[in-house]
Amino acid sequence: MNTGRAHILLFFIASLLVLISIVIKYQQQRPFSFRINTTVVRAEVADSQEEITQGLSGRTVMSANPNIQGMLFILPERKIPTFWMKDMQFPLDFIWIDKQLVVDVSENIPVPDNGKPLNIYSPQYPVTHVLEVPAGFVKERNIKVGDVVKWQE
Repeated sequence: MNTGRAHILLFFIASLLVLISIVIKYQQQRPFSFRINTTVVRAEVADSQEEITQGLSGRTVMSANPNIQGMLFILPERKIPTFWMKDMQFPLDFIWIDKQLVVDVSENIPVPDNGKPLNIYSPQYPVTHVLEVPAGFVKERNIKVGDVVKWQE
């Protein structure tokens, strides 16, 4: 194979890899839609241990995708998880979900104060999912304990 063809082939392969990585990143940020009572929620999904650990830490906004309203954490097992606001830049509401039922809510969780120990947040009951949304979301949409969650079918 001559050098010109080899360069074209390498350029094609590199371009293809860049395109694949862009598609994968877009797929990750496509919103997963579900309902809490009559409220339609579009959320980015965090279901790997790495994604769950990272969460929204370090971001200045919820998402670059304006259609995403929150981050849905799909836990590997039903449990009482602990969450914190490490490196968070904006306040949140937590909606604690067990299978298809809102079992607890934590509203207006503030960003951490520099130099102070981080607070830990947990639901009162075991959960299978945690939805993080911007502070005020729970109140604006009247989400409360006992609300039913309808996952996408």
